[in-house]
This record gives sequence, C-alpha cells and structure tokens, in this order.
Amino acid sequence: MKIIVASFPKCGTKTLRDCLRILGYIVYDFDENFTFLGEEWAKVFKNGPSVRMFKEMYERVDAVSDIPASTFWRTLHKAFPEAKIVLTTRRNEEKWLQSWLAQVDAIHKSKMSFANFHFTPTGRKFLQFMKKSGNGESAFSRMPKSKYFIQDAEALKREYRMHNSAVKQEIPKDKLLIFKFSDGWEPLCKFLEKDIPDVPFPHSNKGAAVRERHIAPMVFSKMDHELSCVAACLAILIGILLYLSIQVIC
Repeated sequence: MKIIVASFPKCGTKTLRDCLRILGYIVYDFDENFTFLGEEWAKVFKNGPSVRMFKEMYERVDAVSDIPASTFWRTLHKAFPEAKIVLTTRRNEEKWLQSWLAQVDAIHKSKMSFANFHFTPTGRKFLQFMKKSGNGESAFSRMPKSKYFIQDAEALKREYRMHNSAVKQEIPKDKLLIFKFSDGWEPLCKFLEKDIPDVPFPHSNKGAAVRERHIAPMVFSKMDHELSCVAACLAILIGILLYLSIQVIC
C-alpha cells in the first residue's frame, strides 16, 4: 500500500481515484472493496480491524479510496506506515453536506436502485455493505445509530469537521497532502514523485450521478443482470400459471 485517501465521501474521492489510476496505481475504491474484499470487510465490521488483516487484504494494492477504507485510515496507516495520506475537502462543511444528502437522495429515489437492493442477492448484500461502511474507527462512524444514511445535518457536519481535523493533526506533515483539485496535477504528482501526465485532469461523480458509471459499476452491472434473471423467471412462472389455469377451465 502506497497511498491512503482519507477523505470523506463526496470530497472528490472518485476524481482522486481516477487521478491515481492515470498515474499507474492499482486503486481499490468502494466498488473493488465490495467486489473483491467483501468477505474480509464483513469480518472487519464484525470483529474490528487489525494490522495483520489489512496487510493481507491490501498486499497487492497500491491505494485505497472512499469508504469503508477511509473510515479505517488509522489502522491502515499502522499496517502501512510508509504509505502517504491524501486528504481532500469541500470548500466548506455546508457544501459537503448538500452534496452528501443529494447523493443519499439520489440513491433512495432511484426506482432501479430500489429494485436492485430488494430483489437481487447482490443488491441486498450491497445495501448492508453501504450501511456498515461508515461504521469504522473514524469520526464518521460515531454518529449514534448512523446506519450510513443518517439525516441529522448538525451531526453530519460535526463528524465531517472532526474527521478532517484528526487526519491533519495525527499524520506527519511529510506524509500528508491536503489536496485541492483546482491546483491540478502539479501538487499531487510532486507529492507522489510522479511525472505530470499528458492528459486532462479528470472530474468524476459530479453532482449526484451515483449509479453504474461512478459509485460501483461492476456491482451495479451484476445487480442488473440478476434483476433481469428474476424478471425472466417471474415471467415464465406467470406464463406457466396462466397456461395451467386455462387447462383447468377447458
């Protein structure tokens, strides 16, 4: 592990993930953590984190971003003490809160997401994973009965402040980059000792665009496939029942 992105969700974590991938790093974001390390994270959620477990989980991974990893940044840094920490924030806590609640709203109001979460095996697991992903050792997880989707605005802003403050205070200055996207490639590449790539600086998950393209493309594709199978099975079952009903009538 070379880089730990300690940022809260909706602080440009998808953009930073894409930056790191452009620079050649293997990055595990929310999608990869669920898809490839879901069972391991279930143990972490149940038993708590350990340095040994994180070393095994991320032995072949260069960087992590977004929850659940960002809420376990302390233990991750103990497991990989040479890793550099990148922290991104919003212009102010009010902007962050608006963006976070907009994303939560988008998930809740999406009929497709509702169907996926309730009628597919992967969707049900994914929903539980999302709820537990905030329950780490970070300030974000200490909101009473948060269950990931807490709507208490003042509690959210307080935890946002506490999280950012803790990262800034606890990480040595030479290991920490407080990164502003408006600065472009230069400070990030200098911090990581990488050449500036000859590509435009990315910007991902703008607004509340949270479905397949951004939040978890692999998982949502799998959910959509499972939902199609469920719909096909239901159609076949209804067809059989109609046929049998007609036979009885005849």
